[in-house]
Amino acid sequence: ILGPVYWLTEQIDALNPLKKVFKDITFSDYYFNSNKENRIKSKDIIIVDIGYESKEITRYKIQKLLKKINHNKNKPKVIGLDMMFKKHSENLETDSLLALELKSDNIIMMNQINSLNDKNFIKENLDYFTNSNPVGFTNAWNEGDQHTVRYFKQKFNFKYGNIDTIYNHFAIEIARKFDESSIKYLKENMPSDDNYSIINYSYNFYNSRCSIDNAINFLSDSIFEGKIVLIGINTHQNNKPVYAEDLYHSPLNDTPLGKSKPDIYGIEILGNIINSIIDKKLIQHNYYRDTAIQVFLGLLFYFILLFVLTKFKNQFIVSRFILQILLIFVCIYLSIKQYFIVDHEGHYF
Repeated sequence: ILGPVYWLTEQIDALNPLKKVFKDITFSDYYFNSNKENRIKSKDIIIVDIGYESKEITRYKIQKLLKKINHNKNKPKVIGLDMMFKKHSENLETDSLLALELKSDNIIMMNQINSLNDKNFIKENLDYFTNSNPVGFTNAWNEGDQHTVRYFKQKFNFKYGNIDTIYNHFAIEIARKFDESSIKYLKENMPSDDNYSIINYSYNFYNSRCSIDNAINFLSDSIFEGKIVLIGINTHQNNKPVYAEDLYHSPLNDTPLGKSKPDIYGIEILGNIINSIIDKKLIQHNYYRDTAIQVFLGLLFYFILLFVLTKFKNQFIVSRFILQILLIFVCIYLSIKQYFIVDHEGHYF
């Protein structure tokens, strides 16, 4: 009875998302989603939200914050900037003051790896704003056409002509600066660092985030002492993201099935990766082991159903028919929801 339904979803474009609805959900999603109210409060990371203002105002506030917290004995252990400065603003004085603050040896900056016509290229900061520290990429990696961010890539080997350059993930460079032993743990427990690693979404930042205005005007310097300070867009209202800039789908989404609004800022994804590295709580992923478990569970489920069918044949046929009818309605509902829901819109910085 489900054969015609599947054929229908293949033929009618409005129902095609049905396949993606179930494809883009995993057991790890269920685990993180069911435990999201019990996530660990991050004790080592403070996220400073820059909001969504003009380039000149944002840069002025960042340099003012860095000048306040990074020039005394209470300064942070590491400061990570989840943003790029690709060109000058119209206020050269502000740019000059910001560039001076960015020269500090505890500041890690980011770049991005992009692809065009099957060729990779690097988006980097203007040299004027760079420092001598390693730069890490912040790309979110998805599986194929799936939109939920579940993995991060530890390193990327960038080839340009005869020159090979290895870039580490931004979170790894932050963790290295914060605690070198965490990188030793990473290498010992995640040796296949050229592959994807599962993101451990076990941390929340409800009590460890603040606006840049509060950080500048009200918070004591001592709050940031010895911490990892991540600076970027992280504006919330009632614990919901406000802007669409740098916003992604995660396993923590309130609507795990069907098309939903993105639910997490990139800076919080970075925070979860950093926390899992420095707390030594990375999730190991073994493709062959996981495949073997899936095959075993599939066969176990098959034989259980076979046993039920042979022992309770009449009752099973009726129950199966009712479940199939219910499944059809659920599939149609999810397909319609996937097709018609309006995406979250916002402005880009």
